[in-house]
Amino acid sequence: MDLFLDTADIEQIKQGFDIGILKGVTTNPSILLKAGKSRSDTIKAILENSNGLLFVQTVSDKYRDIMIEANELLSFDSKRIGIKIPVTPDGIKAIQELKKSSVKTLATAVFSTSQAIISAIAGADYIAPYINRMEQNGIDAIEVIEEIRNIYEMNCFETKILAASFRNVEQVIRTIKAGAHSVTISYELFCDMFNNYLTDKSIKKFAEDWVALNEKIKIKQ
Repeated sequence: MDLFLDTADIEQIKQGFDIGILKGVTTNPSILLKAGKSRSDTIKAILENSNGLLFVQTVSDKYRDIMIEANELLSFDSKRIGIKIPVTPDGIKAIQELKKSSVKTLATAVFSTSQAIISAIAGADYIAPYINRMEQNGIDAIEVIEEIRNIYEMNCFETKILAASFRNVEQVIRTIKAGAHSVTISYELFCDMFNNYLTDKSIKKFAEDWVALNEKIKIKQ
């Protein structure tokens, strides 16, 4: 089970990776827009302030242009950069070609089992089904994840499900339970995964009892 951070905010990345459990970072053009800096500057900053994989999405729609863009992205760090490519005929062709050079690939914007099958046949290392967007469009995302996982196991595909697009922690948990190998989540959801009022209540009680214990020891002395 791998956990990725879906952001280009450098402060969030610093704080998230300081904890030590994250596998890497995923980005897309919308996330880069929020960062408000050039893609090249953002890529350099993320690589400097994280470890593990960094998936960057191509924006070209034709095979040759996708390949040119992918090679430009790999020039930043060919060992740590992974290429995110939407599932289109040209995108699938590019994924297949990049795999010949052992480039890490992520087939993104997956909304159906058929897209997941095509991506696995092409040799994608990961696929990114969009959970919340599926549910917003009347698709049973959990059923799709279960179906994909079963097909992958039946056919011995090595492609992993890296689910994306979450609204809350409950969606994340249901997706993992359905069979996702990995998830990529916002920094806000990452923080929410730690939060529980019973934990806060317990910590407060421990602190109070610690103070009481020391006061008791002082009195006895």
